[in-house]
Parts: sequence; C-alpha cells; structure tokens
Amino acid sequence: MEGTSYVSVIRSLRLSKRMGQTFLVNAGIARQEAALATGRRVVELGAGLGILTREICAVASSVMAVEIDAVLFDHLQSELHFDNLTLVHKDFFKLSDSEMDGVDMLVSNAPYSLSSKTIMWVCEHRMRAVLCLQREFVEHMLAKPGTRDYSRLSVITALQLDVERVRDVGAGNFYPKPKVDSCVISIKPRGILDKGVAGIIGILMSHKKRTLKSALISSARQLNISKKRAHELSNKIKLKAERVFKLRPEVLLSIAEQLEKELTT
Repeated sequence: MEGTSYVSVIRSLRLSKRMGQTFLVNAGIARQEAALATGRRVVELGAGLGILTREICAVASSVMAVEIDAVLFDHLQSELHFDNLTLVHKDFFKLSDSEMDGVDMLVSNAPYSLSSKTIMWVCEHRMRAVLCLQREFVEHMLAKPGTRDYSRLSVITALQLDVERVRDVGAGNFYPKPKVDSCVISIKPRGILDKGVAGIIGILMSHKKRTLKSALISSARQLNISKKRAHELSNKIKLKAERVFKLRPEVLLSIAEQLEKELTT
C-alpha cells in the first residue's frame, strides 16, 4: 500500500482529532526501521494502521503489536494476517511481565505525547529499541553539558543508554502532517540508575542554570530537608560553585550518589 492509499484509509476511519493522532505514511521509512529488528522478537507500541507492523513482520522472528484505539485495532484485525503476528488491544504500559515474556526489542513510531514515558520504559526494562520520536526531543536526549538543550533527559539518557541517530524524518512523511519533524533512533541499554539517585539528578537539573550550591538549597523542600540542612550538605560538595548544566552526567551521578548517602544516614 502506498502513502496516498494510507491517507485514504486514515480519512475513512474518521479518527478522533482530540487524540492528536498522526501516522507515518512512507513505507520506505518503515522498512528502514524494521530492518534494524531483523530476527528479533518484537513488541510494537501503537501499531496504528499497521504500516510499520507489516514491515516488522517481514523480518522479525515474532511480533506483538499493541494498539489501544478500538477503531484502529479493528482495522488491524481485518488487514493484517501474518503467522508471526499477535495483535493485542490494550494500553501498552499495562502489559504484564508474562505477556512480555520472550520479547527482546521495542519498535515504535511512538506518539509524541508518550516520548518521555517510552524512554523511561526502555530504561526500566533494559530493552533494545528502535523509535521514531520528535526530533527536538531526540536533540534533548543527545544534548551535551553546557548547551541550551542539556536537561534531565540528557543526563538520564547518557547514564543508561547508547543512542544512535539513524535518520531524520520530515513532517511530510506523516498524515495528518504534524508541525514538527521526527527522528529515528536505535537504542541499546547500557546501565541502570537507582530511582533515588535519578530523582536527585532530576531535582538538581530543574535548577540547571544555578550553581550546584544554590540548586541544592532551592531544592530543600523537594528533598524533604530544611534549607539549613541543604546549606550544610552543599558545603560538602567540591563543585558547589559550578553551574549544574555544565556538569557532565558522570559528575552529576557521583554528586547525586553522595547526596543520597547523606540523606539516608
């Protein structure tokens, strides 16, 4: 099925504008994404029209395509018939461990609104992934210390994932056409963060333009300590005069670990 045919299908389904749904209609790009999952046991978040699903089924060992929208799920059931495909009508993020048993890769043109949640899921499940996400979001993921885009997401990504930027995808490859471009990335899990440490990093990065000392004192309430205690803790940190957004992920990790130890003793 070509892009114009997919557009006709989307129009005929009369999907809800409220959900902000937009679909990749370039099968060539879907084929490029799927090629990265050759031989894998794949789960797909948001199968949509099945454009990407078809391509994954052609190369993967097995595919579990998950779709929460009832109209789209009915469309998938009527259109997709592959021996290695299982269709699931469910919220992807409510899949049980038993349902996920044997899956070793996530492949998805994820809804933009679920980008952060999807990355956190990948980190928690330590799973390889191929994702098409909003380009600006990817740039935040890959941002370096000292740059405008450097954020909590940048630090969490650097500490837990190896991310390869595969290709940019212009907005014209989607329908309805979004206002932003996208980017395909390939992800390999590299490490896992303690939740408490990750939380402290996030708190500090919420004050990223401040010095580390100022950020810590400003975060006293979030850390459930007094400003006096925060001031005492800041004096124990060697880099307290540095701006938070200029600190490398590994340095922030070390500081967060030090703070967590202080806060739990």
